[in-house]
Amino acid sequence: MTSLHVLFADDHRLFRKGVIAALKELRPQWSYYEAENGQDAINMIASQSINIVLLDVSMPVMDGQETCRKIKQEYPDLPVIMLTMYEENSLILHLLQFGINGYLLKNTDPEKVVEAIEVVMKSGRYVTDRMIKAMETSVGVVPEKKVRLDLTPRDKEIINFLCRGLSTKAIASHMHLTETSVESYRKDLMQKTCTRNVAELISFAHRTGLLSI
Repeated sequence: MTSLHVLFADDHRLFRKGVIAALKELRPQWSYYEAENGQDAINMIASQSINIVLLDVSMPVMDGQETCRKIKQEYPDLPVIMLTMYEENSLILHLLQFGINGYLLKNTDPEKVVEAIEVVMKSGRYVTDRMIKAMETSVGVVPEKKVRLDLTPRDKEIINFLCRGLSTKAIASHMHLTETSVESYRKDLMQKTCTRNVAELISFAHRTGLLSI
């Protein structure tokens, strides 16, 4: 990742400069760009070869939520990591619907921010405990249960077929599996996501962005 171009949008100049300085110290080979609001970020993306975006939520002119929505509409393959002070489950779930690739709090260590960037660039998503808690809340998961996001390529394929409305028989035919095997995979998926039926699994997949992982 020697030529990674990172854009950070935050209206607090001192914090923005501090974060970029910390990242530069850890990854001096990366290039860094700044924006003080969402509209500036959109303009920067249009004029520069940005590889990943760090976004604050609360900004003037265009806030982080609207900026994220626009980025994902216009540049669906451009990763976005939220870097904010807000911890509300509803906000995290709302942003997951837009397809964010990570959600970090502003008190996160710079090393963790670098780790998140590198994980997102490699595998598409950096899942934190905070994100998992929000996802658990969205499906009414009891506290002692944990949502497992260790999905295999086959898991993702089955989720996509289920979201398209295919039956067990049709999925088995498409994947060259037995219907019993498909049922086994489906049950395992519900255990991993702590959902109780296919309807909840499909809803969970759409709300949390599992289809894009």
